[in-house]
Amino acid sequence: QVVVGPVADQLAGEIRKALRGVSSGGGTVIDCTALLAALGSAPNVNIIEANTTRLLVGVADDARVDEAALAKASRRGFARPSPGSVHVIVGPGVADARAALARLVAEQSLR
Repeated sequence: QVVVGPVADQLAGEIRKALRGVSSGGGTVIDCTALLAALGSAPNVNIIEANTTRLLVGVADDARVDEAALAKASRRGFARPSPGSVHVIVGPGVADARAALARLVAEQSLR
């Protein structure tokens, strides 16, 4: 528990923004909430790894991946190199994107 005084609302807003997406250089790199929905939600995500500029996501059921929504959420593009695998092009903020997406998966899994 932390007492932050009159900046509590501003701090809470910044935390909510960080959980929804990843920011790099003032602009949002990727909307992790939309990305997770496009991937078929938390139960469909098996693994999330960061590799250079891409998120490598393992999915349980390819049919649950919404490619139209994935195209919008990814912004830079994606690839489906093999069944059960989705590569999302993120760019230099990939490590932060991986952490944010993993947090969302963990949070949704606890519900």
